Amino acid sequence: MRAMRKWFRRWPISAIAIVLALMLVACGSGTPPLGFAPGKGLVRQAIALQLQLTGDRLARQLDAERPAAIVRRVRIRDMEPVYVASLPTYHVRGTFALKLDLPQQPVEQTNNDFDLYLQRQSEGKTWLLLSRQTADSENEAQWTSYLLKPF
Repeated sequence: MRAMRKWFRRWPISAIAIVLALMLVACGSGTPPLGFAPGKGLVRQAIALQLQLTGDRLARQLDAERPAAIVRRVRIRDMEPVYVASLPTYHVRGTFALKLDLPQQPVEQTNNDFDLYLQRQSEGKTWLLLSRQTADSENEAQWTSYLLKPF
C-alpha cells in the first residue's frame, strides 16, 4: 500500500517530465543540422552548373558557343538549413568571382552574387541543385532538381 502511495505522489511529476522531454525533442527537429551542410567545393560546383545551364540556354537562343567559365573565390555569406520534400536542404547565399574565356579576350568579374538551394539526398552520397519554379494554386513551391556529380 505504501508503494502505491509513493507512486501516486510521483506520477504527476514523471508525466510532466516526459511531456517536457517530448516537447524539447519535437522543437529541435525543425531544421537540418549544419554539420551536414555543403562545403565550398560543392557550392562552387553548383554555381558552375547553374552558369552552364543558363549559358546553354543563351547560346541556343543566340546560335553561338557557350564560353568556358571558371568559378573562383567563393565566399559563403549566409547558410539557412530548411527541409524541402522532407529532405535536408541548405539555402546558401554569397559571392564569387568568374573568369570567362571569350573569343576576343578573357574577362574576369568579381563580387557576383549567388543564391542556391542544395539538397542532400537520403543516402547522403549525392547532392541536388534545386531551382524554385512558380508556386502552384496552393502556394507550394515547385522545384526542378539537377544532380551534382560527386567529385
